[in-house]
Amino acid sequence: MKPEFYMQVLLKSISAKLILLLIFIGNNFILSAQQQIKQYNFNFKDLGIETILDSIEKVSAKKFYYSSTLIPIQRKISQQFVNASLTEILLFLFPEPDITITEAENKIIISKKNSKKFRLSGFIKEVGSAENLIGVSISDINQRHTAQTNQYGFFSLELPEGTNKIRFSYVGYQTVYKTFELTQNIDETILLQNDDELDELIIKANEEERLKSIQSIEIPLKQIGDVPAMLGENDVIKYLSLMPGVSKGTESNQGMFIRGGTPDQNLIMVDDATIYSAYHLFGINSLFSGSELRQAELSKGGFSAKYGGRTSSVLSMSLKDGNREQWDVDAGLGILASHIQVDGPLVKNKSSILLSARRTYVDLLAKPFLPSGEDVAYYYYDINSKINLDINSKNRLYLSIYNGNDLFRTETSSEEGNNKSLIKWGNRAFSLRWNSQLNNKLFLNTTAYRTEYASLISIGFSSSSNASDIELKTGIIDLGLKSDLDYTYNNSHWIKTGFSIIQHQFTPSILNIQIDEKGEMKTLQQTKINGLEMAVYIEDKFKINKKTELNTGLRMNLFSMGNTQYFFPEPRIQLNLTPNKNLIINAAYSHMTQYVNLISTGMMGLPSEIWIPSTEKLQPQLAKQISSGYSFQLYSFFTLSQEVYYKKSKNTTAYRQGAGFLSLLTEYNSLNSGIAYFENMLTQGQTEAYGTELSLKFKRKKVESWICYNLGKINQQFDDLNNGNWFDAFYDRRHDFNWVGIYKPNNKLTFSLSWIYGSGFAMSLPSANFGSFGHAPVNNSGLQLDGEYSSYHYYYKNKNNYRTAATHRMDLAVKYLIKTKRTNQILTLSVYNVYNRANPFYYDIDSEGESGKTVLKQVSFFPILPSFSWRILF
Repeated sequence: MKPEFYMQVLLKSISAKLILLLIFIGNNFILSAQQQIKQYNFNFKDLGIETILDSIEKVSAKKFYYSSTLIPIQRKISQQFVNASLTEILLFLFPEPDITITEAENKIIISKKNSKKFRLSGFIKEVGSAENLIGVSISDINQRHTAQTNQYGFFSLELPEGTNKIRFSYVGYQTVYKTFELTQNIDETILLQNDDELDELIIKANEEERLKSIQSIEIPLKQIGDVPAMLGENDVIKYLSLMPGVSKGTESNQGMFIRGGTPDQNLIMVDDATIYSAYHLFGINSLFSGSELRQAELSKGGFSAKYGGRTSSVLSMSLKDGNREQWDVDAGLGILASHIQVDGPLVKNKSSILLSARRTYVDLLAKPFLPSGEDVAYYYYDINSKINLDINSKNRLYLSIYNGNDLFRTETSSEEGNNKSLIKWGNRAFSLRWNSQLNNKLFLNTTAYRTEYASLISIGFSSSSNASDIELKTGIIDLGLKSDLDYTYNNSHWIKTGFSIIQHQFTPSILNIQIDEKGEMKTLQQTKINGLEMAVYIEDKFKINKKTELNTGLRMNLFSMGNTQYFFPEPRIQLNLTPNKNLIINAAYSHMTQYVNLISTGMMGLPSEIWIPSTEKLQPQLAKQISSGYSFQLYSFFTLSQEVYYKKSKNTTAYRQGAGFLSLLTEYNSLNSGIAYFENMLTQGQTEAYGTELSLKFKRKKVESWICYNLGKINQQFDDLNNGNWFDAFYDRRHDFNWVGIYKPNNKLTFSLSWIYGSGFAMSLPSANFGSFGHAPVNNSGLQLDGEYSSYHYYYKNKNNYRTAATHRMDLAVKYLIKTKRTNQILTLSVYNVYNRANPFYYDIDSEGESGKTVLKQVSFFPILPSFSWRILF
């Protein structure tokens, strides 16, 4: 046969085998392709990406590998997939351009590209006033990159290169979404519109808000006017007394008692300047109503290393900057006091001013009704002013001034002579601050300030034959400089550092005495005492992952007075856990030091407060506190929060047995011994406090309500008191309960009520009493004063062995808003102590009739008190 024939047979054979081989390969390719494009059906409803990937793993035999810190695994997805490939599903779950998906065998690796990073920074302001907004939440649309504005409205957020949609949200303001094309760092000012008429039926607290509610109390200033107020006067500290962890005093002692601390152990600041006495009207009202404030926050645990100098709490307040675009007026008239507030631009969008004044007029109203020969007057006033100026887009100056005084005066004329008394006390505070945005990561605030507290007690008698007069002056002046630097390393790491220097000048007493017919004056003037307090601190806040945040800090304190020096480190640490979207857990440890001591009658608001420094004999007060708590979101509109704490304090100060504030007036010759006299009046011991604070809040559009319950125990021990045995502190209030309800049926009406209950305080009652006789001494002129006299003495077996009656009352208020084209007018009717409860103001021990039986009498003030106020804003 021809060779061509064999060639054709060979080619046919090869072709047939090749075709069979191609068919085999093709079938395998098709089968393989069919396997690669396997289709799935899923229906996900509000599930996190991590849960979705777990579900896909179970049905696809694929294993996912990813980093939870880089991938938005907590983002919620609601989507139905029908006959969708795995690739389609993954592209839907991860639409971001900087995320890559790689498959290797049965593994799928989800990772992030090494793209460039740029920083978005700037300030967030209110539309219409250009006021900086504090605590605004900033995040990308997927909640992967988050930040918050600081105390001056500044924020800094690191974002990947490319298109980023950013969300700006703040409670009470319309949420703003803005898209930024990042190819370089951007500095931007964001404006948010105030929205008092939110459309949402349910207003949920975000994680940042709920976390802060455990550590501290962010005061909603607009809400202060919604709760019932005594005599129509809104009050920041009265509002705080309705919050968890803040125990109330008696009706004669309205200070804040927080976790075993006394009111003098609370650091109170306005625009970085310390306020030493924050009360008016003998402790009934505080210095600030809230309308003049931009921000107020109380920290009672997990203290920032930025703050020091007190052992109990920190109340930080900031005055409003003033409207930079138009002039506003806020005026009000009540039965106790009136106020007026004016703010507006000095140079539009560059500089503004705030002026606020309040004064009572009890003295003016009472004068026509006083009997002949009697003059009684009481009033207080507050003046706040603030000026701010933009030097340029990154630097701003603030000047803040506060001045306030109380004055109580009586004068009585009779045939025997004239009696007169004068009690006057007040605060002055001045601060100059410089804000500087050094770059898109660094923000600097530097403050120089001067603050002063001064008081005067004057008691006198004069007649045709003789005269006597005693005048006691006390005071303290601080000159301070502090600087704080905020460094945003990245979106998960923030560092704060700074220093402070305070020059204290104490004037414990200046006593003038005039006590004979010649009118000669004897002056005992205590030399002014100077003390220097210095501190440096560093604080590191680090988000370890989406669920864990660690905040560590260290503050180093130095105090120097003459040859006496003290140095104490103050470590702080705080751990925040977010196991899921509804639960937040917090734990904290703080160490605090206090170098100033208060000598007082124990009744806040009286000018009987003498501040003295730590000395060689009076050691600085030290406190260590550990606390842990949680906040749980229930059914979207309920929030349950609880915190437990234990606090141990050393070198707590108290009067020695038999000593008291009146000793200053009866033992005035001893004042010549200087600071040693005050050291001998006081003793030091230890305090132990522990308890729990529970709150349940309900919040919807028209109704807001909360219940707070504090359960606590406070024990004290002093070697020189109660035979060295432990005893209940006088401010140990075992149970404290508050209920507040606010209902707004429409935009014009607001109904509110509050009911408070507090178990009794501890006080000392004598176990026995006896009388004695003596002879009055002669005076310096050799004249015998009165001859024989009798006196009564009490014997106390145990300290604080009696509990006062419980305090409880209900307050009601209704507020009506009248809107016109040019004004908003607010009419408020409130009733204090609705069911006329006779709460204890103080107790008196007295003898009853001829039998001489000793009885304990409760003295009660403040029965049911209706009040009315009118406020106009334009």
